[in-house]
Parts: sequence; structure tokens; C-alpha cells
Amino acid sequence: MHVVDQFVLIVSKNNVRMPVRYENNDLTKRKNVMTVSKTTRLLEALQNGEQLTAKQIASRFEIANPTATISSLRFAGFAVYANKRTNSRGETFTKYRLGRPSRQVVAAGYRALSSQGVSV
Repeated sequence: MHVVDQFVLIVSKNNVRMPVRYENNDLTKRKNVMTVSKTTRLLEALQNGEQLTAKQIASRFEIANPTATISSLRFAGFAVYANKRTNSRGETFTKYRLGRPSRQVVAAGYRALSSQGVSV
């Protein structure tokens, strides 16, 4: 079996960069079949306004480590917020949602970059 995966970034209709996987798989004899990655599917759900827990992300998108995937989206520049909730039984869980960063958060990011000597 010979599988080669290559990740590229495409720009969606909303001018959002999304990682997409191109797969070349000798088993299926299909070459350059575009498949949407799990991260892209998660990002699309968040862009549609869904709020998801780590358990929901793991089961729906088959992502083994949802918190790492959320972190990678944050490092890619998406403002993913974690909101803690408590249900009627007293159980606490975190729901993730895509939001718009406040001016203070953007300013803090620019300050952090400038302290590292990066000009923007």
C-alpha cells in the first residue's frame, strides 16, 4: 500500500483559508481526489455558528484530540472561544465557538509580535 498525503490551503467563498488534503492512493486507483480534512469540516461547522464540546467534536468528526485541533485553528488565526457551561446535573463542560476577537485581543497580539521584533 502506498499512500501520499499532501495538505494545501484553499480560499473559500468567505475568503477563509481552509486546509484541504489531496490524496494519491494506489489502492483506489484514484489520483488527486480532493477530500475535505477533518479540521476543515470542523471549521465549517464553527463558521455556521455551531457550538461544540470536545466530545461532540471527537465523535462527529472522528478527531482523536479535539483540543489540539482547536489549538491548531487558533494558531492559524481563527478566534475560537471556549465557554464553560454547567448543566442541570452540575456537570461542567466546555463548548467551543468561532467568534470575532475584541480590539484588546488584537492589540495584545500586535504587542506580542512587536516585543519579538516582528514588524507588522
